[in-house]
Amino acid sequence: LLHCWHDTRSRPSQLTAGFYNTDGRDGYEDVAKIFAKHSCTMIIPGMDLTDGEQPQGVRSCPQSLLSQVMGTCKRHGVKVAGENSSLVRVGTAGFTKIKENVLAEKSTLDSFTYHRMGAEFFSPDHWPLFTEFIRSMAQPEMEKDDIPSNLERLSLSINSVPGNDRELQSA
Repeated sequence: LLHCWHDTRSRPSQLTAGFYNTDGRDGYEDVAKIFAKHSCTMIIPGMDLTDGEQPQGVRSCPQSLLSQVMGTCKRHGVKVAGENSSLVRVGTAGFTKIKENVLAEKSTLDSFTYHRMGAEFFSPDHWPLFTEFIRSMAQPEMEKDDIPSNLERLSLSINSVPGNDRELQSA
């Protein structure tokens, strides 16, 4: 995802890489057509990046570029596989952005891969945030009126879960 200088009319980073993607011309249109013709999935990194976190001097707009590419893929019926960026990030901002991109109503995202799981990833500062993020992706959020109060308990009948979906975890 060549988002440096994307906030300019000429978009030189993309032109240098061979994408004629200027203000007024979608350089990813032809690429998406080829991917659609051959039933390929487009892999797009940087799903955790936000425009506000980028250095101002490089006029970088990863959100804008991601939106453009995903919109082009949707128009041509191309599936998208998302990835996080090459940056190791500690904090919830990246997870929030990934969740927004994955769960977006207009998303054509078919899969997501989380890369770069090094020592910092498993640190006590990062690991709990990641597990909370994964749980939030797998479990729908409760509405305010569905959350039990201090006097109530939330319980599910074992019969309410289909037999094939029941899992037992042991520690």
